[in-house]
Amino acid sequence: MSGGYRPLPEDDLARLVQDIDKIRSDIRQLQMPTGTQLFEATKKLEEALNSIGTYVDAYLQTGFTTGSMTATGSVSAGSVSAGSVSAAGNVTAGGSLDVTGNADVDGVLRVPGAYNNNLTGVGGYKVAYWGIDGQAGYVPSSLRFKRDVEDAAIDTDALLQVEPVRYRYKDAVANLGDDAPTEVGVIAEQVDALGLTWLVDYDDGGQPISVRYDRLAVGLISVVQSLAERVAALET
Repeated sequence: MSGGYRPLPEDDLARLVQDIDKIRSDIRQLQMPTGTQLFEATKKLEEALNSIGTYVDAYLQTGFTTGSMTATGSVSAGSVSAGSVSAAGNVTAGGSLDVTGNADVDGVLRVPGAYNNNLTGVGGYKVAYWGIDGQAGYVPSSLRFKRDVEDAAIDTDALLQVEPVRYRYKDAVANLGDDAPTEVGVIAEQVDALGLTWLVDYDDGGQPISVRYDRLAVGLISVVQSLAERVAALET
């Protein structure tokens, strides 16, 4: 019909489809980045990652505060302030370590600044101990926490046989040589041999490994009391 719709011949339609597919392919090629563009984008990404790493390193060195912190490896920081800390490796704080909750460290917990931290100005302090489960805390002496209380039968004669000695630790000599300090104390094996097992800590193999010097002070109270009774008897 004159002036009406006339369908394209089949060959022309196929050619049109091919032309459209080629145009699509050309558009995709134009959208793909060139090698130079890829290089520049990669370089910018590396610079961004390096910048983030530098920022994180500086942040860790100056210290950080967070609600909680978990690390699969080790944590090293100038100072740490957190609600809780969990690390599968070691935790090292060059300054202060302030944890209001729990600190769960499978490796070593180091706070070098604590050695020189004077506590006399904080208003109060307690003697701290490490539990066999790794927890740090204090041991109360109030009667409120005790039961089955009775007089202790302490062998004062055995206590008087404990011999104070001077010595140097092997590891200290290995690390410091002649500068290794000389210590004063007692030998755990001797204390154990005297039957004063309540003064001795043992390793997993049942061998004496250390002496409870805090308990030794309690035992010496009985020694002093016994000597005071003898002096009183002699004076009478």
